Amino acid sequence: MKTAKGTSYYFTKDVLKKLNITRNRLRGLTTAIEKQGRRFQRNKNNQRLFFEEDVQLLSALQNETRQGALLEEAADKLCGKKNKIAALPMNTSATPSDQVPILPAQRLAAQTIALTEEQFRLVVEQVAVSAAEKTAEHVIKKYDHEIEQIIERRDRELMNRLREASERGNKKKWLFRVLGAAR
Repeated sequence: MKTAKGTSYYFTKDVLKKLNITRNRLRGLTTAIEKQGRRFQRNKNNQRLFFEEDVQLLSALQNETRQGALLEEAADKLCGKKNKIAALPMNTSATPSDQVPILPAQRLAAQTIALTEEQFRLVVEQVAVSAAEKTAEHVIKKYDHEIEQIIERRDRELMNRLREASERGNKKKWLFRVLGAAR
């Protein structure tokens, strides 16, 4: 199927045929992926719509579990926060049964990085959080420095006034001793 933007998507039955898996297996794979925070688009009937990158991710997850990885661990590996930025393009030159995900080094060599809307949102959020944390640290350091300067000035002023009061008190005592002794 094609969307209004021209991108193609698949329904559940299409993905089942393409990946040669059962409906229950697909449900398990999608649930594991959704637990990692990735959401599949749905139509007005609440049916999942699978885009090409979704099918590639499901295929990679299926391959990981076939190689002995636990479903949750494989989903974390493929969808975890460390990997949210990287899409999983497939080697389309191979036959459908031989398709495997392109490795990160191969992806960098191709100089293409595809981001889903969710992945892009996560990247923007991470950058915003990082910038906010740096700004907050800078503001706190500046505030601490200003507070320290204010406290230093207050302490110096207090010490000067105490010295002055002490000197005035000593002068009065000396004057009283001199005048009192003269009587």
